[in-house]
Amino acid sequence: MGEHAINLYTDSRQINRFTCSLINDLKAFEKMLADDLFEKDVQRIGAEQELCLLDKTWRPAQLAMKVLSEIEDHHFTTEHSQYNLEINLDPVLFTRNCFSKMEKDLWARLSQLAKVVRRHEGNFILVGILPTVRRSDLELENLTPLPRYRLLNDVLNRLRGGPYEF
Repeated sequence: MGEHAINLYTDSRQINRFTCSLINDLKAFEKMLADDLFEKDVQRIGAEQELCLLDKTWRPAQLAMKVLSEIEDHHFTTEHSQYNLEINLDPVLFTRNCFSKMEKDLWARLSQLAKVVRRHEGNFILVGILPTVRRSDLELENLTPLPRYRLLNDVLNRLRGGPYEF
């Protein structure tokens, strides 16, 4: 359930400020480790479930943004392509019935999702990468239309020295 705010810094002052912030975060993490500031008396467990949205012929369906706007539940979030979603379950205490609680929560979210997806004559399957994905499903027009994914793609292209093919 990360934030979707992104910035690509090109100016040396911005890069410096970002680097200082990153170093401060690492120092804070170091202090938490050194001073034993993480909770010990309780253990929690959480999970995320990735899924692919499908049309009535079981091909990828670019429904993610529609579904997210209609479902209005912060547990659901985008993934790289418009035919993928992720469900983030709330952490629960790691006790003898924790998996039952997580299963109940997941089923409730899947039921909620099914109602919305059916309105678009779609379906879904609980996989991160669709086993039947085709090269055409990996085209840029299938990229989730949020700046973070375009930036990720641009940075990868730059690191590789230009556009690449699968």
